[in-house]
Amino acid sequence: MRQKHHEALSPQIEETQKRFEHWRATRTKRSPIPEELWASAVDLARAHGVWPVVRVLKLNSAALKQRLEKTERTDSVVAPAEGTARFVELPTPQFFAPAAQPALVLTLCDGAGTRLELRLRESSAVDVAGLAAAWRSQRG
Repeated sequence: MRQKHHEALSPQIEETQKRFEHWRATRTKRSPIPEELWASAVDLARAHGVWPVVRVLKLNSAALKQRLEKTERTDSVVAPAEGTARFVELPTPQFFAPAAQPALVLTLCDGAGTRLELRLRESSAVDVAGLAAAWRSQRG
């Protein structure tokens, strides 16, 4: 008989799993999964792969793959929830100069589906690690 392999779950997966369990326990019959939960599942699939997320969250793998592919094709930035947006001043005007192709595209995502995408040129003098840390600290 095969032994069941229990892998350590990241805190983000555990938190999302609890949110899905709560939704399943309180939903009305046959109601669709809320978009916020799908967004969390997509972010987890991007970080951990589709199969581990499907297994833990008990989702349809085809539906999760389809949503993951859809978000990868979309260049739009998801707006943060109302009341959480903060202004970030970028002191260098080079961010706004037209560029043919960025040398670096950095996308930061949090568990709630909020994304920050930076398109930088080679000559950009930006502390990417500092910017990412500041953004992450604002996300909670």
